Amino acid sequence: ALLSVFTTSFSLIKKLTKKIYVYDKVLFVSVSAPALRSELMMMRGNICEEINNHFGKKVLKRIEIK
Repeated sequence: ALLSVFTTSFSLIKKLTKKIYVYDKVLFVSVSAPALRSELMMMRGNICEEINNHFGKKVLKRIEIK
């Protein structure tokens, strides 16, 4: 459910990601475009907060972009 919220909310990310998975409350995202990587690095705090708000509890501690 968590990954579907992430990819549905961010359709461009869905197209340019190579791998997305969650381990120990950390969302790992591997992207193919350097520009997207930079943008996600700047937005990751907001994305994490938005996902946590969607679920009404803290499901993610942080997001790692590779």
